[in-house]
Amino acid sequence: MSSSLFMHPCRLPIADCRLLAALCLLASALGSTLLADETALIRALAAGSAAEKDAARQTLLATATPAAVPPLAAQLAAPETFDNACFLLEALRLPAADAALRAALLATTGREQAGLLDALARRGDAAAEKP
Repeated sequence: MSSSLFMHPCRLPIADCRLLAALCLLASALGSTLLADETALIRALAAGSAAEKDAARQTLLATATPAAVPPLAAQLAAPETFDNACFLLEALRLPAADAALRAALLATTGREQAGLLDALARRGDAAAEKP
């Protein structure tokens, strides 16, 4: 009898279980790579050339994870990185992004504060409204 006919406790043929295990390992490895890539993209957003910043912004727009929120929030503090960070945080539909935008309101003035208010209004963040 072939080993592929034996059933694993999960009720899949053993060959399918091996394939599933291989796919899980691959997904785990890709997840680690994507996180490392995300960190590199966030660094490029802060210190890269104009073309590198544009490419990083476009890539992060499509692939950013919740782990991107803290480093993007830190970039709200510097005028040279504020625009990209605010744009990306606004696009991330995460409560942590809302909190980061609200927290930055207290540390900014002028143009940056107006940008944060606009971003929060576009997101419909009720917690940012006055009582």
